[in-house]
Amino acid sequence: MSLRIKSILYIASISLIFLSCSQSAQPTDNGKIKVVCTTGMIEDALINSLDTNFSISALMGPGVDPHLYKATPKDLQLLRAADVIVYNGLHLEGKLHEVFNKLSKTKHLIAVADGIAKDKLRSGDEMSYDPHIWFDVMLWSNAVEYCSYSIRQLYPEFTNSIKPKTNAYLDSLKLLNDEIKAYLNQNLNSDKRILITAHDAFGYFGQAYEFKVLAIKGMSTVSDVNLKHVNELSKLIIQKRIRTIFPETSLPEGNVGGIVEACNKLDHPLKLGSALYSDALGLSNTGKGTYVGMFRYNVKSIVEGLKDE
Repeated sequence: MSLRIKSILYIASISLIFLSCSQSAQPTDNGKIKVVCTTGMIEDALINSLDTNFSISALMGPGVDPHLYKATPKDLQLLRAADVIVYNGLHLEGKLHEVFNKLSKTKHLIAVADGIAKDKLRSGDEMSYDPHIWFDVMLWSNAVEYCSYSIRQLYPEFTNSIKPKTNAYLDSLKLLNDEIKAYLNQNLNSDKRILITAHDAFGYFGQAYEFKVLAIKGMSTVSDVNLKHVNELSKLIIQKRIRTIFPETSLPEGNVGGIVEACNKLDHPLKLGSALYSDALGLSNTGKGTYVGMFRYNVKSIVEGLKDE
């Protein structure tokens, strides 16, 4: 079956599910305002920003790649029943584009990336922007603040309870940003700050915390691996005597392992660092299930992997 036919069938199935749900999409959460979001990072921001008048659920759990994610029938029912839908934007959830277009006619949709000035965004391929805005803590703060403001505009009666909670969370993010900078300055010299990952998700991290960031794949995991780029990356690893490369929890280790094997065959010992959280948070009971916990874990893992090179 061709890709074009598969796409047509998928879009048709979305339309049928929307029609079947149209009579059963009434609020059921004890009168609470239902907010459905896409990623764990957004879910965590909403939990820390909104009050108990809102129920919050996310479509994508730990280890899920948002670039490749397609809505399930259950997701479509959740979205159809939502009062507000919050997503990242900048084509992170590219395969949900058609769904969001349909929902925008009857639902309140908020793209958190709309809260960030375009001149603060990294340029991507084909006139697009890098969607991984959560890897600069202060940039993510702007997105969180915008999302909270947008919801307060929709529900001004809850402003007095939402705004103080949002401000407290923004304060905690400022403290996290200061903590990360201090930790890196104390534990990792600038000449060690070369970060190589499975896909180009850490560009904002590099800009914010003074790392040179390289990746095997592009900003979207949908992109193919370019063999010429892989060969050039392997040569750079050997030239710069880089000893650690980092896989990601939401991607297979295959491409990263291939570079490790190639470098080792050329008598350059290269090891896998701890898998970093890139496009999803960790399990809720591991400490990496929150944005703050994920960020701390990533930074400590990066430092541990690079400091002894």
